[in-house]
Amino acid sequence: MTLFAGFDCGGTSTRCMLVNESGEICGLGISGPANFHYCGRERAAASIKESIALAMQTAAARQLVPADQEPGIGGMFIASAAVEVFAGENHAAFFKEVTGCPNVICDSDIFPVWYAASEKRFAPAICTIAGTGAVTYLLHDDIFVKASGWGPLFGDEGAGYDLGQ
Repeated sequence: MTLFAGFDCGGTSTRCMLVNESGEICGLGISGPANFHYCGRERAAASIKESIALAMQTAAARQLVPADQEPGIGGMFIASAAVEVFAGENHAAFFKEVTGCPNVICDSDIFPVWYAASEKRFAPAICTIAGTGAVTYLLHDDIFVKASGWGPLFGDEGAGYDLGQ
């Protein structure tokens, strides 16, 4: 059985969702931070690995993967707060090493938001993420304009850090 994984790697938590070839959700694993700019690469790697293990455990508990064999992960998309828009190739080697999966695509965590906001067409859009950090983008084709998203030292109004203060 081949599974596919999608990740949301943020400043507070990491989520890994596993789906099968039919698109059925098989497992979800939630772990700690994976924005390596803030937590470091070692902690990010540990969070990513833990999220995969927890997602696999969920899939096994739900009996959606065979108990007698480890299902393979055929490909991954990693949406990461640590990756700037259209700069995923600069970080792919790190994510491939951490996950052990050779078929990894990674990019900014704004991509799933953009995809959903533009009705799955990547049409021009203005998208905002307000989590541990906050960022807003104007996205159009292969260009973007970024507002905020530079972290708490430079102002992250509307983000968890700012709201906590």
